[in-house]
Amino acid sequence: SCPDLFEQIGECCYYFSHDHTSSGVTWYDARTYCQELGTLLDKPIDLAEVGTTNNKCDDLKLMEIIGTSKAQHTYFGGSDEGHEGTFQWKYSGQKLSIKNSLWYHDRPLHGSHADTSDCLLAAIWGDYARAYFTDWSCNSHYQFVCQIF
Repeated sequence: SCPDLFEQIGECCYYFSHDHTSSGVTWYDARTYCQELGTLLDKPIDLAEVGTTNNKCDDLKLMEIIGTSKAQHTYFGGSDEGHEGTFQWKYSGQKLSIKNSLWYHDRPLHGSHADTSDCLLAAIWGDYARAYFTDWSCNSHYQFVCQIF
């Protein structure tokens, strides 16, 4: 079972910042917040990842929950900072394929904004029932989701 403030999806525990505050933070501050939460709970916690836990988590359910939340944009723990076009999960070190079905159809960005869009963001597009990934500025202020690993 998950600690207080966390929600269980599949066999994984998540902390959704939009359930606890209305203000967003940068990707870097979100990551620090998750790690400090882990220190307080004596558990390994970082920004959430998908596809890195051998199907113990329900990644599609996670994206559906974000898609139906009040948070239109939610940071996850992936980045291509320093290696443009190669997205890597910061906690596990595993790569997120740009062919993954969780990317929005024209993402990640490869055009003029690609060099400043380094952090992984789940966003709601149109009338879709779940959120999809895009790469976005790490310095924008958005909600985030932490995961216990």
